[in-house]
Amino acid sequence: MSMPTESKKESEKKDFTAILIAGFFFLLQFVLFMYNYNFLGYELLIWTGWLLLIPGFLLVSLSMSRLEESNILEEASTSTFCTKGVYEIVRHPLSLGWILLAVGFTFISQYWLSLYCLIIQLPLIVFDVICEEEFLEKRFDGEYRRYQDTVPMMNIFSGVSNYFRRFEKSSSETS
Repeated sequence: MSMPTESKKESEKKDFTAILIAGFFFLLQFVLFMYNYNFLGYELLIWTGWLLLIPGFLLVSLSMSRLEESNILEEASTSTFCTKGVYEIVRHPLSLGWILLAVGFTFISQYWLSLYCLIIQLPLIVFDVICEEEFLEKRFDGEYRRYQDTVPMMNIFSGVSNYFRRFEKSSSETS
C-alpha cells in the first residue's frame, strides 16, 4: 500500500514545516532559559523543571543513539522501523523527550515568553507524531499495528509497565 506521490510529498512538507517551526521555538525557549533563569521563582516549579530535564534528555539521547545504531537516520526510505531499546517502551521517545525538555525549560525559567514558546511547540509536536503514525501505518500496515498494540504512543508509565510484563512473561516461558 503506497501513498500517492503528490499527497505523500504534501504530507511530508507539512510535517517538515511543523517540525521546523517547533524547532525554532524550542531554540528560542532554550535561549530564554539560559538568559532568564529565575532564581527567585517558585521553588517547586524550578525543581520539577530540573527533574523533567533528566528523563527528557535521556529519552532524546537514547532514541537518537538507537536510530543511529539501526542506520534508520541514514536511509532515506527505510524498509523497517525501530522497535528496540527505548522504542520498546514508547513509540515516540524523541517527541516525548522534546516535550519534557520544553516543559522543563518553561518551569525553570518561569518566563512568560517561554510559556508562549511551549504553547506553540506542543500542538506542532503532536501534529508531527500524528503524521508519523499515519505514514508508518500506511507503510508497514499489520506489522506496525501489532507494534501499536504492544507499545503506547507516549505514555511512559504504561510503557514501562508493559515492558516489564513482557520481560516477566518471556523469562517465565524460558524457565
